Amino acid sequence: MFNGIYLRLATQSLKKNQRISIPFICGSAFITALYLSIANICVLPSLYDTSRMSGQQLLLVMSMGIVVIRIFMFILFFYLNSVWLKNKKQENGVFTILGMDRIHLIQIQLDQMIVCYLLSLLIGIPLGIAMSFATVQILEWMVPALVVDFAIMPSAIRESALWIGACYLAISLYSIVNLIRTNPLEQVKKTGEKKIRNNWILALLGFLSLGAGYGIAITIEDPVTAVMLFFVAVTLVIIGTYLLFLYGSTVILNALQKNHRYFYQTNHFLNVSTMKYRLKQNAASLASIAILSTMVLVTLSSTSALFAGAKTAVDQAYPTQHTLMLDLSDGSTLHIDQLVPTIQEVAKQVGMDPSTMKLNSSKSTFLDSGMPVTLYDVSQAEQFGLESVSLEANQAITLGKQEEENTSFDVEGKHFEIINHVDSPSSNPMLMIEAIVDFNKNGILPTASIIRLDGDLTGVMDDEREMSISDTFAQAIQSNFPNESIFIRYVSKSLMAERLLSMYSAMLFVGIYLSLLFLVSVILIMYYKQISEGYEDHDRFAILQKVGLEKKQIRKVINDQVIAVFFLPLIVAVIHLCFAFPLINQILYAMSLPYAWVFIIACAITILIFGICYFMVYKLSARVYYQIATQKA
Repeated sequence: MFNGIYLRLATQSLKKNQRISIPFICGSAFITALYLSIANICVLPSLYDTSRMSGQQLLLVMSMGIVVIRIFMFILFFYLNSVWLKNKKQENGVFTILGMDRIHLIQIQLDQMIVCYLLSLLIGIPLGIAMSFATVQILEWMVPALVVDFAIMPSAIRESALWIGACYLAISLYSIVNLIRTNPLEQVKKTGEKKIRNNWILALLGFLSLGAGYGIAITIEDPVTAVMLFFVAVTLVIIGTYLLFLYGSTVILNALQKNHRYFYQTNHFLNVSTMKYRLKQNAASLASIAILSTMVLVTLSSTSALFAGAKTAVDQAYPTQHTLMLDLSDGSTLHIDQLVPTIQEVAKQVGMDPSTMKLNSSKSTFLDSGMPVTLYDVSQAEQFGLESVSLEANQAITLGKQEEENTSFDVEGKHFEIINHVDSPSSNPMLMIEAIVDFNKNGILPTASIIRLDGDLTGVMDDEREMSISDTFAQAIQSNFPNESIFIRYVSKSLMAERLLSMYSAMLFVGIYLSLLFLVSVILIMYYKQISEGYEDHDRFAILQKVGLEKKQIRKVINDQVIAVFFLPLIVAVIHLCFAFPLINQILYAMSLPYAWVFIIACAITILIFGICYFMVYKLSARVYYQIATQKA
């Protein structure tokens, strides 16, 4: 009987506070759908076919993405719960006055959580299945060679229900602890917002932290360092953003207040005063929106750029249909050219065209300083965009994006002077130094080679056949050179394109899923922020109307304030992306995206799409805020 009463009170509270409960349930259901859609793909049996590397790569990326989604699920649920608790304070106080104790309040809250959880599953599971099916269809369209047999996996539904249930359990326990530690009767009293002190030190620290993060992003010139320092720069930017919103904005508002010519105008007076005395709540929300918006822009632009540039990356790395990679053991006296007749004979047997063979030999070793280096012979300079190159002994031309201030390097006891530097997109971005030298004049024997061939192989190419062709070449070479240790690997361009497209397609979808999660967070934060501020500003604007302020003036004040609050985080997010561009571009270069213009276009399109969504949320939230703030008491 009593449980029925508590359940009825819980559902009545949900109906009464629809502006809070409906977005909470919708957000929870959407998170459930996102999680289920990717969890269902991760357990599809067809992806575990070991003969197709593309399916394995898709599975790997999706599995990594679901871990990140779990982390942000908990963060978003705790934010939604914080808004929930804030709006239940008055209600809990009223229930206490009516004679309920904490046990009764806990029962009502648990009933509300159970109702929301069940509704989230009821809405989220069908939506998640539909999203999973659509994702598989799009993936197969994007990667024609990828075959995924879609099925509704009960294990994925159970896993989704358990993880969403874990989120609800965590926020329920937090809510219970919070209810036990507070006095519900005190929540009935209205308390004013505390003013944040004008803390110049923390504002300066935020400026320095943001500047340090920006400095790292724009000064890094090689991909290896970019990967190593990426999270350092991100952490500094996040810290700087929060400190500047919390304390830097206070400094600015205090400065505006001291400017009498600016402050003592109707619109400016109301906006500055309102922002100043509610800055603690606003600043944290605005900083969160700015960071989440930056995550959306960075995630979508980078993953879409990788997918768009996948074909270019494959064409650049594998200009012919077939590639052989050979490595000789250290100390070998065998020259790569001695292997050519055997390779030509086997190539002809398996259906390749030996007349198209191009040899690209190199010496992979280490500098005396310990960093890796790859040396190419001067005869191959044309492949790097150089013509008629002649080098003396101990002279070198460096390639790629190495720092140009280096004038020399030492390798295996030999000293080389750098006479030129070429920014070649064909070079390996993950190596610190690549250089062209004269092998003959310096007594260097190549220990590795890349051999390019064309020709059409009959039959379907798969991972097992690729391995079989590698074994065929290896056996022939081993029989002709039994005393040499030679590693050989065959790579099919079509298979490599399939693998890369599969991996980048999965990354793009994980990026879209994460961006949707971030976007939902941004929407809910902005929506709840406007609702809570609308209720707080209601009495204030009612007083202003009584003292003679016209509705037209109130609407203008509201529009100015909402525009400032809404679009400041978006502007900050775009600035963050602009400063992060060089750093992210270096990382994408290391992931085989050689052209920055692809990333630039991806960034522009992402900013445009996100800006449109952001503006739509602004219009909706501004309307809700205005209705609440100006409604009659």
